[in-house]
Amino acid sequence: MGQENQGKTYYEVGDRVIKADHRGNHNCIIIVIHRPNNRYYIRYLDNFNTQGTNVERWVAYSDIKLDKEYYRDLKIKQILDGDR
Repeated sequence: MGQENQGKTYYEVGDRVIKADHRGNHNCIIIVIHRPNNRYYIRYLDNFNTQGTNVERWVAYSDIKLDKEYYRDLKIKQILDGDR
């Protein structure tokens, strides 16, 4: 999961993030990180192209945020299931 350091979040491959645009918020997962220019290749989890596969695209760091609700729900489920 992404790490926060001095108010800035550093994302990792596999992190769940939210991408907001004019159509609303989209759940995504980070596939590739290009550190020199802070670009992230993401896969939309709820948006499909004409071939029926998930849409993927490059986005800027400022276009995404960590999906804290997903990680909160995951942690609650682990606690209730007894996995720590």
